[in-house]
Amino acid sequence: MGVRADAGTAERNVDRGENQPIRGVVVKSVPSEAIRRELALILASPAFRNSRRYSGLVTYLVERTLEGRGGELKERNIGVEVFGRPPIAT
Repeated sequence: MGVRADAGTAERNVDRGENQPIRGVVVKSVPSEAIRRELALILASPAFRNSRRYSGLVTYLVERTLEGRGGELKERNIGVEVFGRPPIAT
């Protein structure tokens, strides 16, 4: 699905033509709609269909990544935004 391992190059191209380092893997541009279609198939599988927690987590991870917000994928943010945990005051 447009993913190619390349030991010498570490680039990512997500839908907008932006290349960013991503540990030795090249991902050719894949339209967001295609990724969301695949996500829907995954969410329809028994393991995900029967678990709001699993499906919520996977959906959150995919959507944040597609929005270019992968840097926000931190344990605390996931706990608060996906699992409804109380935010920790700092």
